[in-house]
This record gives sequence, structure tokens and C-alpha cells, in this order.
Amino acid sequence: MILELQNRVSSREQVHRMCYLFALSVIAAGIPFSRFLMSLGGVLLVLNWVMEGKWRQKADILLHNKPLRVFLLLMAVHVVFLIFAPRFKDSIKDIWIKIPLLYLPVIMASSSPLTKKEVNGLLKVYVMATLVSIAWGWIAYIAHHWMEKRMMALFISYARLEINICFAFFVSLYLAWKAVPAAQKAVYGVLSAVFLVFLIYSGFLTGLILLLVIVMVFSVMHAYRCRNKTVKIMIYSLVFLFVSGVGVYFTIVTYRYFSSSFNMDTAAVYTADGHVYTHQVRPQELENGSYIFTYVCEEELEQAWNKRSHINYKDTVANGFSVQSTLIRYLNSKHLKKDRLGVEALTEQDIHNIENGTANYNYRHSWGLVGRYYSVLWEMNDYCHTGYIAGYSLPQRFELWNASLRVIRRHPLGVGTGNTRYALCQELVNSNSPIKYSNMKSHNEYLSLLMAFGCVGFIICLIAVFYPVVHKRPSAFVFSVFMIIMLLSMLTEDSLDQQDGATLFAFFYALYIFADGTEREPA
Repeated sequence: MILELQNRVSSREQVHRMCYLFALSVIAAGIPFSRFLMSLGGVLLVLNWVMEGKWRQKADILLHNKPLRVFLLLMAVHVVFLIFAPRFKDSIKDIWIKIPLLYLPVIMASSSPLTKKEVNGLLKVYVMATLVSIAWGWIAYIAHHWMEKRMMALFISYARLEINICFAFFVSLYLAWKAVPAAQKAVYGVLSAVFLVFLIYSGFLTGLILLLVIVMVFSVMHAYRCRNKTVKIMIYSLVFLFVSGVGVYFTIVTYRYFSSSFNMDTAAVYTADGHVYTHQVRPQELENGSYIFTYVCEEELEQAWNKRSHINYKDTVANGFSVQSTLIRYLNSKHLKKDRLGVEALTEQDIHNIENGTANYNYRHSWGLVGRYYSVLWEMNDYCHTGYIAGYSLPQRFELWNASLRVIRRHPLGVGTGNTRYALCQELVNSNSPIKYSNMKSHNEYLSLLMAFGCVGFIICLIAVFYPVVHKRPSAFVFSVFMIIMLLSMLTEDSLDQQDGATLFAFFYALYIFADGTEREPA
């Protein structure tokens, strides 16, 4: 009788354990792939935790787990600052988005610790889900002939996707390092290469910058700890050569972009057909080493273009800009004169690019990183000379950050939970900003927290995040990489203000701080 009861209890615990691991796997798969899977996994996790019972045991764990209690201050601040929020609906929405920061640590902390095998299994699910996400996006990109590679982010925002790809790269390296069979090492090594190539191909600049920073940080740390002087010098030399090489390359590209040999005194006056060129030389109109509005013959451009395209020269292209301006910029980027011969020198792919709004042929470079860098140069040059920011990623962030700082100065105690978007929009309207009706957030998680909770609330949030880390001091390589990625990405994104970002942070943070029962491993 007693043995039968023990078997039943053991069997029930095994079922709940399997459900627990399955729910975690669904969340891990959903983070880079599907908001629905994230939500489904969360529902399954909560239901299993409730049906499992063991309330006295769980309450005892939660009451005596000081790192967990401190971490939950992060959500407590959101609840307390509801009293400062005039827009209750937005406040509740903000808390609901961040609910993974509550249930994931609580459930993981009060459940049996995960073994090393189970943790690695979740990492494998995550890596494969990331692979499926980018493969699906790439196939759709090719099939639909999309012009913008960011559209490959089909399931979550491209900002979160590039962070996931960067993290998956390091997770794959870790799994390759830990794998015992040579075949598994090869598989995960290839996967890490796939993630790296995709970051470069897609032009996900933030993800690449994060990846390079982490590689250099860990390389320098390893060299610092290494006792072999030869190895130490070799690592330092490789890091120096790599940084120097990247710096030299982009310095050359930048110099060529802003250097022009155009001379008004020696410039041609007539086209090959005898029509007059017009020349305008202005610093804000310098691109790819040529002034955009030099060697322009409107008459020939219009006639030649209308012969080659079904879109009239006076009409607009796919992104809403005029054919005229897009065509002139595109010809200039290829160092072609803006006349009949220039248009006739364009390939059919060039015509297609212009019709779809591509204003610089480098933007369609097969390696998206090159095109992304050229677009950044154009944005910053135009912003510095004209102040124009509409549609520009980096200049818009400058505008949003400045406006966020003004909100913080006006509301030192915070504007309340979920009220940051409204407060920022009001500030943009008051300052008559070019993006005053964009309804954007600050694109900086630290500024968002400062706006919402003021200095006191912000400091509490920092303590909530860092105290558990300092208390447990997990030395796992994966967790260290994860924290660096999240903390740096928060400088340019509102990482916790979207479901995919909040779930990503809460899942892996709780996995290594509250759920991981494995022995500490060397970094």
C-alpha cells in the first residue's frame, strides 16, 4: 500500500516535471520565433505550477530566497508607480507586457533545479528555433523579392531578432565546445558560422557590433588570465590587428564617401547630345565621393527614364520619394552622369532598384553590412547639415534621447508606469520636433526607466537586476554573454517594453540565476 502510494506520487511528480520542461521548451522556441509560442508556453508553465501544488514547500522557498525577493522589486516598482500614471489603461498594458519578469523567476525559483543536461537541452531548442526563424525569413525574402532585408524578421521585431541571432551565435559556440561526439561539435560549429554570416548578410549592425565587442572582451580577459606569455602576446596582437583592420577599412570607406575631386572650373558644360549640364555643390549633397547635383541634365533624364520604366519620371517610387531624386542619387552613387548615357548605362536590376525606392546602389550590396554602413553615412551627413531626421534610424534616436532627457528633468519623480510614450510624445509636440507625431518610445531602456520612475525608482530597478547576479555570481559563459548583450542593447532599444524582449530577458536571467542547479563552470 505504501509502495503503491509512493509510486503514484513519484509518477505524478514526473508528469509535472515533464510538463515543466515542455513549457520551458515552448517558451525557448518562441523567443526568436513566435509571440504565440511565448504566450502558450507561459500559460502552460503557470497552469502546471498551480496544478502541481506543494504550496507550503514553494512558499518556504520563496520566502527564504532573498535574491528572488530583490529581483521582484523590479515588478513592484511598476505596481507602486501606478499612482503616478494618469493613463491607467496604458499602465496595465505595460505591466502585462512585462509579466514574464514575474512568473518566470517565481516558477523557476520554486521548482526543482534544472540539471546541466536540461539547461543544455533548452539552449539547443533555442538555437534551432533561431535557425528556423532566420531560414523562414530568408526564404520569404527571396520568394517575394523584397528590397529591405529587415523584412526577413517575420515573427518578431528585427531589433530583437538581431539580438537573438547574436546570442544564438555564442550559444552555438558553447554547445560545440561542450559537445562530446565530434559530429555534434561540427554541427554546432557550422550553426555558429551560419548565424555570423546571416548577421553580415542581413546588415544587422547592432547585432554585429555586440558580437564583435563580446569577442574582444572575452579575448582580452582570456589573455589577461593566461600565464603563457607567448599565448598572451599572440591574443593581444590578434585583437589589435583585427581592431586596426576594421578601423582602417571603415576609415577608408568614410574618407572616400566624403572626398570629391569635382572642380567647377574644369567640369564639362555640355552632354554628349549637346544639352547643358547644371552643377550644384553643397556639402549635404555629397555621397559616394560625388556631389549629387553635378552633371545633371533634367531634359535627357526624363526622356531616357520614361523609355526604360513603366513609372513616370514625375511620379513617386515605392517608398514615397520622387523618381527624379531617387534616380539622380542612384546615378551619382555609381559615378554616372545624370544624362541619357547615364540612364542607358543602368542595368535592369538597377531600374528595378530605383523603382523600389533604392537611392544608392550600395544599399543593395549582397552583404547587407556594407549597405547599412552607407545608409548610416548618408543619414548622419544629412542630419548634421540640415537637421533632417524623418525616416533616419540613428538621428531619430538622438532626437528621442534628447527629448527623453528633457522629460526626466521636468519630472524628477517619474511620469508613472506605462506613461513614458505619452510624456515623450507631448515633449516632441511642445518642441515642434520633426517626429512629433511618430508615437515612438525613447529607444533606450535606461531612459525609459528614468522617465517612468525617476532616479529613486531607477536605482531600485538596477539593484533588482544586479543584486541577484552579485549574490549568486554565476560564471557560466552563456550567462555572461547574455548579460552583456542585454545591457548593451538597452542603450539603443526599449528591450523590456515589448513581449519578445521582456520574455528573452526574463527567461535566460531566471534560467541561470534561479533555476540552474548545475555546478559553476569556468568562464
